[in-house]
Amino acid sequence: MTTNTHNMLCNSHKHNLNQIRNILQQSNLTLAKADKSKTIIFINQNTLKQKVNNFMQENHITITIKIPQIPTKSKHNKLLKNATH
Repeated sequence: MTTNTHNMLCNSHKHNLNQIRNILQQSNLTLAKADKSKTIIFINQNTLKQKVNNFMQENHITITIKIPQIPTKSKHNKLLKNATH
């Protein structure tokens, strides 16, 4: 396959993927792996979130996220000062 033909095919695939991405976003859909199979399904994002939340509640699963402390400007300046000395 010549480079020109290859580039045209790549551009065509990119265009198709962008169209699919736009349709998914506009329809509030996402792709997900179907339960216990190799099948990929389209599912409403809200429905998927609800299914995940239900599963987590039924199985007593909690997620804890530790958010690092963001230094204040004065702490940031002290850190910079100490780093330079």
